Amino acid sequence: MKICTRCLVEKPLNMFHRGKNYKDGHQYHCKQCAREYVTQNRHIVSGGMLKRRYGIDYDDYELMLKQQNGVCAICGKVDPYKRALAVDHDHSTKKVRGLLCNPCNTSLGKMHDDPALLRRAAEYLEESSKS
Repeated sequence: MKICTRCLVEKPLNMFHRGKNYKDGHQYHCKQCAREYVTQNRHIVSGGMLKRRYGIDYDDYELMLKQQNGVCAICGKVDPYKRALAVDHDHSTKKVRGLLCNPCNTSLGKMHDDPALLRRAAEYLEESSKS
């Protein structure tokens, strides 16, 4: 049992996320309080990560999302896993290109962001569908 430092309720350890950096191996806030904190502070939480990783803030992200009508820049769909669209960027220049759903984002990464390789893959699919 452990007392959550946010709601001050004693709860079983399985109600706390694990954390190897914590003395008892579990975070200080229960899962429910952690979820509520992130939901209430999403602008602050995600904004800091966006700035550190991509050099954009939450307002930039929201503007890009609006310009893309809330859908992936490649497939034109909402992320099937109900995740926020990923910030796609050029790994060498660090320049942000757009917002992608998880399948499109990981597909580009697996093809090493190589347009020639992606074209060959498209040609392969087109040729194989003819037979």
